[in-house]
This record gives sequence, C-alpha cells and structure tokens, in this order.
Amino acid sequence: MRKYFITGALVLVPLAITAWVLHFVIATLDQSLLLVPAALKPDKSIPGLGAIITLAIVFLTGVLTNNLVGKWFLRMWERVLERIPVVNSIYGSVKQVSDTLLSSSGNAFRKAVLIPYPHENSYTIAFLTGVPGGDVRNHLVGEYVSVYVPTTPNPTSGFFLMMEKSRVVELDMTVDTALKYIVSMGVVAPPAPAVVDAARARAVATSE
Repeated sequence: MRKYFITGALVLVPLAITAWVLHFVIATLDQSLLLVPAALKPDKSIPGLGAIITLAIVFLTGVLTNNLVGKWFLRMWERVLERIPVVNSIYGSVKQVSDTLLSSSGNAFRKAVLIPYPHENSYTIAFLTGVPGGDVRNHLVGEYVSVYVPTTPNPTSGFFLMMEKSRVVELDMTVDTALKYIVSMGVVAPPAPAVVDAARARAVATSE
C-alpha cells in the first residue's frame, strides 16, 4: 500500500502544483477586468477572460511600439514621466531592471557559475549579472564580477555579491537547468557533460 501511495503521489503532486500555479497566474491576470468600464463588462465573468485581455494588451502594445511612430510616442511618454517627482525615480529604476532582465540584448542571468559561499569550503550555484560599476569599482582592487545567489527552494529571493573573477567558475549548464537544480534542493541533478564523463573514464582506466 505504501508503494502504491507514493507512486500515486509522485504522479498527482506535480500535476496539483502545476494546476495551482496556473490558477494563481490566471486569477491574477483576470484582475485586468477591473479596468473595463462597467457598461462593457460581461454579465457573467468568464474564467480566463481577463488573462486573455491582458495578453492581448501586452501583444498589441508591443506591435504598436515596434515602429518609428510608436517609438516616438513611447519616448514622449517617458519624458512626461521623467518630469513627475517620485514617479520618475520609481519608473526609471523599474524600467532599467526590466530592460536588463527581459531584453534579448541584456546579459543578466545568461550564465550559471559556481562560487565559494558562504565560506571557502562550501560552494553554491549563482548567476552572473555583470560587473561592479559606479564608485564601487574604484574601491575594488583587481577584476571583479557581480553575481546573484538565489535561495532554495525560492529563487526569487537571494543575495547580490561582488566577487573576484578568479574565484568564479563558469558552468557548462543552462540557466534553466541550474534553476531546476536549485529549486529541487539538489535532488534533480543535471547530467554531467560528455567531456567530463570521458575524462573521468580515462582517469579510472589509467588508475586500474
């Protein structure tokens, strides 16, 4: 009975969590219906209608701003926001972060690395985010890089560190694979690269 129960749990738990996450996302996107005038709202709320409207708005915004006229209006709108106190600092900070994370030309979270943390004799996976800038660079002797160390099992929180480049090891691992490794608390281990496996095989054969 225990074997069958565990087998059933292994099948249903991932499905339940996936359904819960999708329900949360769709319910959140459905809040966009609050922006629709009361006269235009449907009599009966259709599940997922708000999500469809939100995705359509995002898509249409991308289409309209991906040309010369749209880019000109976008620049004018940003100039207006930059003139509003408090709003300009919040909007500017959020836009800079979103441009770095979401832009295809950005370098954030493009490489998974291995670093010694929280002390010299233990290691963790981090993500390369860039290099130190501003006045911070003037106080660092040597070549440093900026890394983000996510927490487990919630990678949305973590720590920002600046480390010597010589102590950071780039991994032959995609960002998605590294995230799965972190979220699973090391249970879902990625396969070793073929080159490493071949080198280990040669080492074992030599030792024998």
